[in-house]
Amino acid sequence: MSEQEEYNFKKKQIFTILSEFILSLDESAPNEKSREYYSSFLDDLNQSKNNLYSSIKNKNSLEMKNCANEIKCILSEINASSTKGEIPIGRSDLLNQLVDLIYIFQESKFKSCHFS
Repeated sequence: MSEQEEYNFKKKQIFTILSEFILSLDESAPNEKSREYYSSFLDDLNQSKNNLYSSIKNKNSLEMKNCANEIKCILSEINASSTKGEIPIGRSDLLNQLVDLIYIFQESKFKSCHFS
């Protein structure tokens, strides 16, 4: 797989998994407390996902990195509360995948791929 193909594959995965994760914060919440707590993150994640999509479409690498950083910050907050066991989440597997994938916009090997 070429770098461009790998980049496109990972980029598609990010949006698929992010969409699933956003749904899981509500639909797969293990209890009402989790659903209520994470509902505050849903709008932020949706907005950041839409911003990231727009920045990719507009081929704006600086905006891509900023959007990816916003998403990482939100995921970090969710991860911190779920890791401590304070507020469980329904799909930690999706969270872990996102944390690994979101760095694609900072990897130097994909720098030229952002604009292809």
